[in-house]
Amino acid sequence: MPQCRITNAYKFFYLNHTSIMKIKLLSHLLFWVFSLNCLNATPVILEENETIETLLQKQVDEERMAYNLYTKLFKLHPEIKSFKNMIVVKKRHFSMLLDYAKSNYPNLETGHLNSRILLREVQMRYDKLLKEGKTSGKSALEVGIKLEKMAIEEIEHFLSLEPGPELTTILVELKQGSQKHLSAFRRQKTR
Repeated sequence: MPQCRITNAYKFFYLNHTSIMKIKLLSHLLFWVFSLNCLNATPVILEENETIETLLQKQVDEERMAYNLYTKLFKLHPEIKSFKNMIVVKKRHFSMLLDYAKSNYPNLETGHLNSRILLREVQMRYDKLLKEGKTSGKSALEVGIKLEKMAIEEIEHFLSLEPGPELTTILVELKQGSQKHLSAFRRQKTR
């Protein structure tokens, strides 16, 4: 008899516990569906093998690439003074990202400002943009516009992942810098 009561008590607890878990799960699911519909938003989906760490490494490489590209384009087209200013800003942005990476991801391969571009896709972009920008001052300005638009899109994607307050502050500054660079290139192109 006592064993039967224990078994019945266990079954009662198990069924109630399972039901409670199902209800909790359903309520969480409904909350997220309702929240996303109310906000008219979609959840951020990471690409395969994409993490904050890999995006940080790419962003460091992108700043290195932009610095190298603008340095080269300024040598080819010294009449475009915007490149000179942007070289200084890209150097500062690179340093901000590098300092963050070293303190938060000490094993992350970042290189230095003047080291080779680490990621193949970033190197290919550099080669393509440099080739386009060599032909004339106007084409160099178009390359600058293209690069800053891509930078803004990539930073916005990175920010959508909510990388934490310190990195968010850095990325917001980078985005603001790219928006200013984009405006400067557009102004110069219309002259």
